[in-house]
Amino acid sequence: MIDVVRLWLGILVAVAVPLGLPARRTNTAVRCVFTATYAAYAIFPALPLGKALITWLSVVGIGVAAQITVRRRTTAADKTLDRDDLARLAHRIWQAHRHVVYALAGLLTLLPVVAAVHFGRRSLEVLGRVLADDRVAIVVSGLLLAVFTGGDFVATAVRPLIRRLAERGADIHQIVPTSAYIGWIERTLVFTFVAGGHPEAAALAVAAKSLTRLPNVDQHPAGFGEYVLVGTLSSLLVAAVTAVVVRLALGLSPV
Repeated sequence: MIDVVRLWLGILVAVAVPLGLPARRTNTAVRCVFTATYAAYAIFPALPLGKALITWLSVVGIGVAAQITVRRRTTAADKTLDRDDLARLAHRIWQAHRHVVYALAGLLTLLPVVAAVHFGRRSLEVLGRVLADDRVAIVVSGLLLAVFTGGDFVATAVRPLIRRLAERGADIHQIVPTSAYIGWIERTLVFTFVAGGHPEAAALAVAAKSLTRLPNVDQHPAGFGEYVLVGTLSSLLVAAVTAVVVRLALGLSPV
């Protein structure tokens, strides 16, 4: 049963996470590589080789087709005057920081190579066991879903509030990127603590964030407090629910 959960969660991550990134020609190849790599990580240890290969090709095909479709829709939207401001801001964030993401991804890719050079065959055996471990795969997939795909859910929840703030003269170009980064950290902490069986620590993390953000409410137009509250609660909901699902999949109690 646990290998089935690994399979389906991994497929969901391989297809859904890249769709949360800005659909631009410059990063389409990176998103397709992620889909192919993560699908292989999820599928091949869980299925016999023949079935795994067919499933992997199908998932990669679906993922690439979905990414191309999203890219075309975004390109068409670029030609209109009423393009959503949130999507435009997301693209600017990605363009400004994509090199850091690429560097971190390259570093993570090189770590197994460095370990193999310094520790020899034993490190490869340990790496193989980690990659084949269904429990590790489920936790990793849950974390990626909570942090990145969960961001799409949060963005949908706060989009009307962002438009309202923009109408009231708020500096959206400063508020939205900061909130996105805080959301990534917040969902990472909440997921980690809840999945690890320490929800009280997650509550402390959310409280710390609130103490940091809420005192600045008076410095922004009316509606900023509501924006922070809705964003925090929706982010907390995504991370906590995903963590509970992961715990249940691992045969643990919900909390």
